[in-house]
Amino acid sequence: MARPRALLVVYLVVVVTLLAGSLHKYGSASDKISAATIAESRLPELLSQTGLFALRCVMLAINLYATMHKLTTSEDKVVLHLPASALPPSVAIHIKGPMWLTFFTVEAWCLQGAYLLGATVCSASTLYGLELPFGEWVPTALWMAFEVSFAVAVLVSFIVKYVLIPGVLGKGQSVDNFFEIDDLLMHNCNVLFMALELLFNDLPITLGHFPLAALWGLTYVVFSWVWLAWKGVCWYDFLDPTLPNACVVHTVLVSVLGVFFAIGAGIGELALTISSPHVRVGIVLAGVATVCKTGILTGVPQPHLKKG
Repeated sequence: MARPRALLVVYLVVVVTLLAGSLHKYGSASDKISAATIAESRLPELLSQTGLFALRCVMLAINLYATMHKLTTSEDKVVLHLPASALPPSVAIHIKGPMWLTFFTVEAWCLQGAYLLGATVCSASTLYGLELPFGEWVPTALWMAFEVSFAVAVLVSFIVKYVLIPGVLGKGQSVDNFFEIDDLLMHNCNVLFMALELLFNDLPITLGHFPLAALWGLTYVVFSWVWLAWKGVCWYDFLDPTLPNACVVHTVLVSVLGVFFAIGAGIGELALTISSPHVRVGIVLAGVATVCKTGILTGVPQPHLKKG
């Protein structure tokens, strides 16, 4: 049975320790957010608190629809591992039900759904004077879930568009599954929803909280090792723990996640210097367009035909 390289295990322990130490040092225990802050609209001239509540209801409904649709589908999949991998060249597997939760995209989408549910409840509580059904610590947890969800959503969409789809096409396989309704929503609406939240909610993205996003991603890495030991398959080539350059690849992934987290924080700061709300909206939506891949204008790409 193939196992993660010992160097990668040591590397992960060191990185997690550093991230935990950084979070303890730079993440203040006084960082707290109220339900009223979560319900507040940053741009009331474009979207009122009531409008933000309605928007969240729509986003939450779409999130729940895609989640339930995904969990009720099944698919026969052949996973092709890289030649440099110690894993079998190909693994045939039938995916159904809760097995979909083993994909990083689905896990990230569920985290986003938890945030949207909580944020919607906070909006309803503030607007209609309802008593919150949870403790005072929950709004702060929702704030941090938003920070993580924003960076992870951009990472997911970026990797799908620029790494996964080209990689699958290069192996001569179809990418039709990326353009089915649930995958389209999870790979595109994920970043759109968090971009809209970034525009209209009044929650900051604090650089001192970046370790939370990195630890979320690394938790999935460890989970993927457990899944590999159980099923003998690695869903993503770049997370294959048996590759010789695994440490380098994981460093790049964490670094890219950090860049997207910083972009979110930067946009929040930049918004304070741009007086026109329409310009803010245009900049953010233009950024969303650079990482989305819907196939609406270009059609579904087809695999490369090997000559000879």
